[in-house]
Amino acid sequence: MSLSDYSEELMLDALLTEMPFFVAFSTEDPGDAGGSIAEPTGNSYARTESSDFARGDPGSVIANTASVVSPTASGSWGEITHFAIFDAAESGNFLGSGELDTPQTVVSGEALQANIGDLTITLD
Repeated sequence: MSLSDYSEELMLDALLTEMPFFVAFSTEDPGDAGGSIAEPTGNSYARTESSDFARGDPGSVIANTASVVSPTASGSWGEITHFAIFDAAESGNFLGSGELDTPQTVVSGEALQANIGDLTITLD
């Protein structure tokens, strides 16, 4: 069975209204289950909390509706290529991921910023 567009939209709406999200950044593709995520360690890296995600058009896509800005790095985080959404600041449940349109190399004194609409997840 394949879910209808309406069912997919209901599921996303429920997810979006139930919890805040924590945006993680990764130097690798996290994969479908999130097991391959490679978050930076140390150097002031931390996931960024955001409740600013909404369903867009088409209805099976969610995206950030406000900029997401990481903490300022105190050392190199490497080349960030992907993002992931979790339900906790540490560990937690992996909810989805996506590839950044443009990889960003984060060095000491810089913060990573994802502008409105840069972080999108599609229900497929």
